[in-house]
Amino acid sequence: MSNQSISQILKVIMYVGFCILIIGLAKLQIVDGELYSEYAKNNYVKKSRLEANRGEIFDRNGLPIAQNYPAIHLAIIPGFIKDVDSLKAFLSTCLNTTSEDVDKFLYDTRFRTYRENIFIDNLNQQQVAKFAEYVNYFPELRFSISNTRKYHIPNHFTGYIGRINQQEYARLKDKDYHYNSFLGKTGIEKEYESILKGIDGVKLNLVDAKGKDLDLFNSITQNRNNINIPPVNGMDLFLTIDLKLQKFIDDSFPPELRGAVVVMNYENGEVLAYVSRPEFDQNIFMSKIPNNVWESIKADTTKPFLDRVSKAVYPPGSVFKVITAGYGLENNIINRWTKLSYCDGGLQIGDKYVKCWNRYGHGRLNVIDALKVSCDVFFYDLSFRIDLDNFCYFVKDYMLSEKTGIDVPNEANGFFPTTKWYKNMYGPYTSIRGHMVNLSIGQGEMFMTPLQICALFAGIANEGVWNKPHLLKKAVKGDSVLTITDFIENLQVRLPNSLENISIIEEGLRKVITQRKGTAHSLYRPNRNIYGKTGSAEHKEGKETHAWFAGYDKDSKIAVTVFVQEGGGGGSVAAPIAGKIFDYYYKNIGSYNDEN
Repeated sequence: MSNQSISQILKVIMYVGFCILIIGLAKLQIVDGELYSEYAKNNYVKKSRLEANRGEIFDRNGLPIAQNYPAIHLAIIPGFIKDVDSLKAFLSTCLNTTSEDVDKFLYDTRFRTYRENIFIDNLNQQQVAKFAEYVNYFPELRFSISNTRKYHIPNHFTGYIGRINQQEYARLKDKDYHYNSFLGKTGIEKEYESILKGIDGVKLNLVDAKGKDLDLFNSITQNRNNINIPPVNGMDLFLTIDLKLQKFIDDSFPPELRGAVVVMNYENGEVLAYVSRPEFDQNIFMSKIPNNVWESIKADTTKPFLDRVSKAVYPPGSVFKVITAGYGLENNIINRWTKLSYCDGGLQIGDKYVKCWNRYGHGRLNVIDALKVSCDVFFYDLSFRIDLDNFCYFVKDYMLSEKTGIDVPNEANGFFPTTKWYKNMYGPYTSIRGHMVNLSIGQGEMFMTPLQICALFAGIANEGVWNKPHLLKKAVKGDSVLTITDFIENLQVRLPNSLENISIIEEGLRKVITQRKGTAHSLYRPNRNIYGKTGSAEHKEGKETHAWFAGYDKDSKIAVTVFVQEGGGGGSVAAPIAGKIFDYYYKNIGSYNDEN
């Protein structure tokens, strides 16, 4: 055969081969294009996250407050939905979800069509069993196993975590968050989110349409760590809270009443108990809340979600008299011996007779005895000698009209008025004198949190050194340890009273307890050094006064504030609760040392 014949034969073979290739490509792209497109969708490299374990939260003694537990969640892959009406009916039967719930979910996940999007967290055993029975009929449904949070005590300081929402995701997607991430929503969980969260790892898999791992990468390398990035777990937090003390106060607070209790170590600002009543169980946020339950919670007039320790403000009543006394002493308006107007049950001020709380009167008193019996007339008279705006600066220096800076988000400021505020509110010709009378006894247009009041009395107990209240004792992961000083600066402030004048105030606070006519004499314990002040604050919300007690025990080195909303008398309602706390702490815990 000649070379020319061989050449022609090769040309024919190449031509036929080329035609076959063209036909094959046409069949692949045109005839079977949709089929292979579906194969391409159903077999793909899946880049999945290896979720970091969120740091857990413990009390100062290592007792658990918030821990991680494995849970089963229900995810939906919207792109696999074949009959949305059937899916809605099925979910409604199993989970009591509504059609609107599914529509909103599908809208929110419209840009994540072929990804697993968590629909319901924390399925119970009955729900898992029901889904397992029918899941083959709904290829869009997947079980997802990951950690959830378990909170061991109802409280307001821990806060809770929840799934990231669209606004949060838009803000945080470049900071290692994904569309199914948990993050702290309130409280300590939010404040220390950055160290609790950890850093997620990455895992690569080739999977088929059913999510089955085709094990391709394992055949490429025997060491999958070459292509996987392990997660870095978050730091565990140890709080200053004493869980046993917290539970004791929970049990001691009358269940039918609303209010707050704060206990602090007055030498360093550690918050040992942080109780707001009524409380709520944060675990309800770890799964979908039924609409009827949510509506009943929102309609609850006791406002269980309100943190009354640091996020609600109230008139402080007579516990504020220590500030009025301190201003008078520091500005040489009075001294320890100065006696002001005679109290016969009230004081004539212009054309008004302004009553003292004791209609029988107290006679003429010095500042120590005025604090002991909480005589209003003494402070009415003292108010005539006080300049409001200078007084406002003094109050601010006592850290009462601004946030304490506690490591819990959204703390309330508190409020104390100025002359400008009154004139803007009531007109340029309003008289400040009448307002000063009210302010001198902790009434009128002033509002403070129970936490601010506790920090105030802790500062008095600590010889005029105010310590910033805080909840973090340390954060730990392996050998790494962080303390509160790594997060907060300027932990101490010097209060504007001299040690001499603070000692005069303390004499009055001690007599409140030790002497028979003291307003908290029921707290007298022989051989114990308890100091305190009661208060009954009038307000516009109800008929009963708010009941206050604020004080400290120098043996145990703790400051205690008890606030009972619309509770009545401070001496009869708030002080007995404080007495139980002082006794429990003294007998069961004692003074904390630096090692604890």
